[in-house]
Amino acid sequence: MSLFNEPTKVPRTGHFTVAGATPELFDAERAEQSAIETFRESMKINADDYDFCIIDTPPLLGLRTFAALLSADAVLAPIELGDYSITGVQRLLQAIKGVSQHYGRDEPNFLGLLASKFDRRSPRERALFEGLAEEIGGLLFPGVVGKRDVYARTASERIPVWQMKGPSARDAGEEIRGVFAKVEKMMELSHG
Repeated sequence: MSLFNEPTKVPRTGHFTVAGATPELFDAERAEQSAIETFRESMKINADDYDFCIIDTPPLLGLRTFAALLSADAVLAPIELGDYSITGVQRLLQAIKGVSQHYGRDEPNFLGLLASKFDRRSPRERALFEGLAEEIGGLLFPGVVGKRDVYARTASERIPVWQMKGPSARDAGEEIRGVFAKVEKMMELSHG
């Protein structure tokens, strides 16, 4: 929550630094509007210390999401196929444009919708994915994150999936590194 209260430096903790959610973070949704700009200032003072900052926001357009949009160079929107809604996508795109216009900044690069927790073995999910691709194919990110138990374990063990043992972790590590590589390439193309 301190990132929203005052410009705050986040100390490095190795190759990856994770600032986990806390109960206080939920209070940010009820903070003053100025917290959006305070968060942006927090991101600016940390910019030289990190190559990437991944901000995971809830799937609703609240203060935390607006703060992340104001601070972002690029936006990748994970979606679960069962929860997918074209209305939700339109709202997100409008929010990106609205935040940029309100604060007088360039829009972040929209990298696309990332199918997340995608069960490739499910005929229903494959049909949903194909329908989504037909409906808004140009907005889809060129990759997916499959439904794998190992991802939930990484969150509880607080280590990257590629550091876990076993074939499932190896496959998930290759999958997520592939997503990261595509994000990096798309960001370099959009930012020179």
